[in-house]
Amino acid sequence: MSNKRGKTLIAQRREELGYTQKQLADLLGVYERTVQRWEKDGTPGTKTPAEMLRSCEIYQWSLE
Repeated sequence: MSNKRGKTLIAQRREELGYTQKQLADLLGVYERTVQRWEKDGTPGTKTPAEMLRSCEIYQWSLE
């Protein structure tokens, strides 16, 4: 899903929080390339419940 500027919601939120892709990858314990793929596809892929909770904490999103 992209916004009017062509950015995915994931990329837009990362930028709003002031993280680089590398910084976010380090926080989530994934490779930078993984974050790049998420931002391109607009989805964080499959995650365990614990990984999803951690992602939501970092992005400051609720699970709703």
